[in-house]
Amino acid sequence: MDQMSSKTNSRNETGQRLAMAAMTLGILATVTTLTLTLYLPLILGSLAILLALLSKGTAASLKTQAIAGIVCGIAGLAINTFIIIIVFSLYGGDIMRQSARIYDEMVEDIYGMPSEEILGESMEDIVEELLD
Repeated sequence: MDQMSSKTNSRNETGQRLAMAAMTLGILATVTTLTLTLYLPLILGSLAILLALLSKGTAASLKTQAIAGIVCGIAGLAINTFIIIIVFSLYGGDIMRQSARIYDEMVEDIYGMPSEEILGESMEDIVEELLD
C-alpha cells in the first residue's frame, strides 16, 4: 500500500510541476507577444498548451495552473497570429519585394551572374507577377 501511495504522490507532483511550467510558459508567451517578437510566442504558447495537457495525467480534471497555462498560451498564440496577419496585410507586398531584391543581389554576388540568367527571370519580377 505504501508503494502505491508513493507512486500516486509522485505522479501528482510531476503533474503539478508540468502545470507550473505550463503556466510559466503561457505567461512568457503572452509577454513576448507584447514585445513584438515573432517566433518565441508561437513556441512558448504551443509548449504551454502541450505541458498543460500532459500535466493532467490520469486525473479527472486539470489543475488551476494548467488551465492558466492553456489560457495564457492560447492568448499568446492568438495575439501573435493577429499581429502577424495585420503586419503582412499592411506591409506584406513591400516585404516580399524587398526580400526578392535582396535575393537577386545575393545570387549575383555569389554566382557572378544575374538571377535572370539562372532562373529565366529575376525573383523581383516573379514576386511582382504574384502580387499583381
